[in-house]
Amino acid sequence: MSNLPSSVIVGPIRYAVARVSNMHQKHNDLDGLIHYNTETIEIDSGLSDGVAVQTLWHEILHAILQHAGRQKHSEKWIDSTAYGLVQVIAENPELIELTRTAAARNAVSKK
Repeated sequence: MSNLPSSVIVGPIRYAVARVSNMHQKHNDLDGLIHYNTETIEIDSGLSDGVAVQTLWHEILHAILQHAGRQKHSEKWIDSTAYGLVQVIAENPELIELTRTAAARNAVSKK
């Protein structure tokens, strides 16, 4: 099983990330689910590492759109974008470091 982070920050909110057993039975075959009121993301514990990571990104994209005021959005778009993000991140680790460095510089310059 993948070591998913215990939480992720989206905008001003820290979402707890929890692996949940029997999620498919409890939630109509869903691999993951985000609960905005409790600030929790649930990921099915039976998923392979790759699917668990993609599912976490899928739920993070839901959070990003929710915070942007877009409550209605296409699951197909969310899924395809999550797969694309996972691939880009996995194949371009230098891009992640560049993003971190640029974001840190930008945060310092705004103070």
